Amino acid sequence: MYPYLKTENEEEEEFNDILEIAWPLFSKRKAKREIAGQELLKLGVKSIRPLVCTIELALRDHDTSDWEIDEQADDVSEMILKIGKDAMPDLEDFANNGSCNIFVNEWAQEMIFKVLGLKGKDRQKICPHNMKMLLTKKNKKVWVCTSCDAEFPETKNNKDTEKEN
Repeated sequence: MYPYLKTENEEEEEFNDILEIAWPLFSKRKAKREIAGQELLKLGVKSIRPLVCTIELALRDHDTSDWEIDEQADDVSEMILKIGKDAMPDLEDFANNGSCNIFVNEWAQEMIFKVLGLKGKDRQKICPHNMKMLLTKKNKKVWVCTSCDAEFPETKNNKDTEKEN
């Protein structure tokens, strides 16, 4: 995870230490959240994974409302945008990681677009098109990427996928 650390124990210990700093991001007090945010920004790229972990944890907590999860994701997004392009390797991992919640995958892909400043068709050039939905457009079925709106014609392979679902 962190190539500058020598052992897995060091890596896990640092992650846990940074996650401790990130916990106040769940606080109802704005001042406490701002202090935690400033400390995490000082750590820069080291804070990316623990920050994203706070979103994943919020999603798993049944007491956390959708509104609170969105707020948490927005707070994390602001910090990651301040960190900038150094966050890209971790964001790419989260966007494509099958072990993450789908919300985190989609959020990370959206963050990649924002960090790189991509809009419209430029998004389609770098998007892995992991999430697609089948739509009917002009009486034809097409698969549309939910991240970048790229369209893919229905093929024999996608028809088989549609029948499985």
